[in-house]
Amino acid sequence: MFQADELDVNIGYLFLFAFCTGAHAEPADGDLRGLSLEQLLSLEVTSVRKKEQRLDRAAAAVYVITQEDIRRAGITSIPEALRLAPGLHVARINGGTWAISARGFNDAFSNKLLVLMDGRSVYTPLYSGVWWHTVDTLIDDIDRIEVIRGPAAAMWGANAVNGVINIITRRADQTEGTLASISAGSDDHTIARFRHGAALGKSASYRIYAQNSLRNQWPPEESPEDAHWGVGQGGFRVDWRRSDHQELTVQGDLNAVYGQAFEQDSYPAPLPGSLLRNTTDSGGANVLTRWSVVHRSGSETHIQGYMDYLDNATNGLDAHEKTADVDIHHRMPFRRNHELVLGAGYRSIWDWTEGNAFSHLVPAGMHHGIGSMTAVDEIELIPGKLTATLGTRIEHNSFSGWNAQPTARLLWSQARNHTLWGSISRAVRTPSRADIGVVRIWPRSGIAVTGNPDLRNETLNAYEIGYRTQFRKRVAIDLAAFRNGYGNLRSTELIAPPPGQPRFFYWTRLDNLARAESYGTEGVVTLDISARWRMSASYTGLWMKMGRQAGLGGSIGQPGLTTPRHQWQAHSSWNLPRRTQFDAHLYHYGGMPGGGLPPARELSRGYTRADVRLGWRVSEAGEFSLAGQNLLDSRHVEFFYEPGPALAEIRRSYYAKFTWRF
Repeated sequence: MFQADELDVNIGYLFLFAFCTGAHAEPADGDLRGLSLEQLLSLEVTSVRKKEQRLDRAAAAVYVITQEDIRRAGITSIPEALRLAPGLHVARINGGTWAISARGFNDAFSNKLLVLMDGRSVYTPLYSGVWWHTVDTLIDDIDRIEVIRGPAAAMWGANAVNGVINIITRRADQTEGTLASISAGSDDHTIARFRHGAALGKSASYRIYAQNSLRNQWPPEESPEDAHWGVGQGGFRVDWRRSDHQELTVQGDLNAVYGQAFEQDSYPAPLPGSLLRNTTDSGGANVLTRWSVVHRSGSETHIQGYMDYLDNATNGLDAHEKTADVDIHHRMPFRRNHELVLGAGYRSIWDWTEGNAFSHLVPAGMHHGIGSMTAVDEIELIPGKLTATLGTRIEHNSFSGWNAQPTARLLWSQARNHTLWGSISRAVRTPSRADIGVVRIWPRSGIAVTGNPDLRNETLNAYEIGYRTQFRKRVAIDLAAFRNGYGNLRSTELIAPPPGQPRFFYWTRLDNLARAESYGTEGVVTLDISARWRMSASYTGLWMKMGRQAGLGGSIGQPGLTTPRHQWQAHSSWNLPRRTQFDAHLYHYGGMPGGGLPPARELSRGYTRADVRLGWRVSEAGEFSLAGQNLLDSRHVEFFYEPGPALAEIRRSYYAKFTWRF
């Protein structure tokens, strides 16, 4: 019989053989690519300036994950889809928890990455981060995911420090008909999805959907093997268009997350923690309305409002959040070569929590708000060639007061195949509710932490430069480099025991005594070898130095050192005969500077992951696919949530999926 290591090696050789022999595949039926390279570079993106603009005319490091990319990668969840974006570090902590960041500072709550779903923020102000297990929708309804690497605070506001992820779903008129999908596998046990859409008269369309998933939790070895978690979710969307000048969208979702969650008991990173065996149940609901109108003068007005409710119970703390948000922005031509964007918004947040002696917030409930004003001017200095963008966003929040986040960007374009851009920007990360009012005790490690109501904004001054080009319609190159300077970073300082608290713990308090400098490079090369075979590869390099701004003593841990210095990925997609497709994906994550802390020492060496998918289009309506993930080893650790005693290992997995459209 094969030994485990021999089996890993054989699977690895099989994957590499398949990856490298795509050029010898027989001619296939149809064009697998969906979009040519020229069409990919001409994709309309909206996240950079809150308006439609060509990807190759964006003065930012932006990447688009299309629906075709998601389908052909065999993706079953939104966090896993983000692996396809160059420059993002995506690490799975266990079955239901991910750490995702851009340009450093990765953590289960990456507090410098803003995440949006159709323009609705899913970044929680309670903890400064994203509950990734609650970010879900019908994967087939995603139109694209726009990923901005680098600050975008002038348009999106605080916490858009190292990047923005905007998940954009299709309009209702693009999903008419019925879709049913079922998948089953070794770790994603069952995922069932259903959607139906139809027209409402001549000018409106709607869709409704429902899905349920049951996934393995990948617990540590001492945890029960039957640990699992699941999500049940449903929602709707209605789009109404009155000619080409007015459009109204109303959409909403309702979800419930259930199951056992074996998480590292931690806050804030990276404090030594203890493993909690508790049941995590959460749920939420949201409804969003967006109205857009194009005026006769050519100007545009967009008004968006949403209500969001999230109930999350984990690590001994039951948290309830309710958010009401309204945003308006107006874009208008100004003089002959200016385009001005003016905006204003307000977000009101209510939260109430229920904790215990070891984990609670002070006060238990709070109402706070964020107000903002935006002004951005795009100036065409040389028509068709040189464009400058100047703007700022001014905000006021209940915790740290006023802040300004300006940007200056310059884009030079020669013809359609050479684009050079650069930017200087400032962004801030505002304190969260937990930052100012947490009381957290880890009995096993003997460490306790308290919040600080006097915390200031974390700041970033960023310098970026980028270049895009295309050669002979077959090769596209996208390069970016950056240098970041961070100030007032959150630190954890030793203090005397607070009055009324146990004195036999090492008490710490959050402060702003840390700083950091980083610089890095990012590059993507896409090659169309033929009409039926496309390959792409990317590389990301990140170098970071942490330090202290002032004060004596030392911060506990270095949360900035949780991202690989080097990571690269390669993708290959081609068609086989008889409506068959084969896709291979290779990801390498280098060692983390902070990965030498036990028991996550193996992370200092890094790891390589391989995924494959074989798809067969049974008919115009039906498709069957088989997928394998993490094929190069039987299991591995992708991230250390805390340097605690136990970590979940992500296992090799397989699944089959059938989709029917009618």
